[in-house]
Formats: sequence, C-alpha cells, structure tokens
Amino acid sequence: MIKKSSDQKLVDLKQNLLAMSSLVEKSIDGAVSSLLEQDLELAKQVIDNDSKIDELELKLEKSCLKLLTEGKLTAAELKVVSIISKIITDLELIGDHALNIARITTAIDDQLLIKPMIDIPKITEIVLQMLAQCKDSFSYLDANNDQEITALFERVVAFENQLLRRLLTYMMEDANNTSQVAYLLCVSKYLRNIADCAKNIYRSW
Repeated sequence: MIKKSSDQKLVDLKQNLLAMSSLVEKSIDGAVSSLLEQDLELAKQVIDNDSKIDELELKLEKSCLKLLTEGKLTAAELKVVSIISKIITDLELIGDHALNIARITTAIDDQLLIKPMIDIPKITEIVLQMLAQCKDSFSYLDANNDQEITALFERVVAFENQLLRRLLTYMMEDANNTSQVAYLLCVSKYLRNIADCAKNIYRSW
C-alpha cells in the first residue's frame, strides 16, 4: 500500500473538515425547518444524523493526533492542524445545538405555534451565512473580513433581543403560553450559541 505524504494528509484533513461543516449546516437547516413546519419526521432525521457528525468528528480528531505525533510537519503545517483540531470542537458544539433544536420540535409536537415564526428564520439565515464564510476561511486558511463576521453576529444578537421582547409579551398576555415561550427562547439561545461558535471558528485563522 502506498503511504500518503503529509501534504496529501493535510488535503484530506481539510476536505473532511469541509464535509463536517456541510453536515452541520444541513443539521441546522433541517432542525429549524422541522420547527417552522412542525415536521416531526424531519426532526427525527436530524436527531438520527447527529451520529454522522460525531463519527466524522472522531475521524478528524484521530487524523489530527496522528499528524501531530508523526513529527513530519513544518511549523506552518503544525499551526494549521492545531487550528483545525480546535475548529472540530466548535463544529461538534454547533451540531449539538442543532440537535437540541430538533428535540424541541418533538417536544412542541403538534401544538399550535403561539406566534408567526419571523425572527427565527432571519436568525438562521444569518447564522448559515456566517458558516458559509467559515468554509471559505477553511479553503483559503485565512479570515480576511473580520468586520463582516462581527456585523453578522451583531445582527443575530439584535434579532435575538427582538424575539425575546416579543415572546415575553406573548407570555404576559397568556400564562398558557409559558411552556412554548420557554422552548422558543431556548431555540433563540441555541442559534445565538451557533453564531458565537461560527465567529470563533472564523477568527481561528
């Protein structure tokens, strides 16, 4: 069997990182869509697919450890592998947040949603835009637009605060809304946490 060079192993590592990022993006989109559409089958798919993210995380961690212990990398390559190992952790956290959103969909079940879902889709769109920029930074090994990623994060926070005010109003109007308000506040928190992870990933380089 022909052994792979360190260069090829790094290429494989970055490709697997992009693959994990794509799986995470799919989970976020699926989890939020399952909530908006109250699609329990889609939520179940997101929950079941979380194991694929965990498997890829383990594969990437093993690849990073092997490259770091072989002692054949240049200083620049060592830096890249070290950064990727940190990014893997953030991506896994993002996957967990998406999983939790899907679980909330199953908890709400077929209850009538207390309000039109306006802010959550907007937050999700921004979060996915942030992750798309992260994938670009993987490709170029560079984060060259920190101002834009910061501006996107600030928009997430603004929408989160707006949603908080609206949900609290619904709860004060009718105490029966308390349970669902709590669930939707958790969704907002998870999306904010995803945005925070995306910001950290982008700034890793």
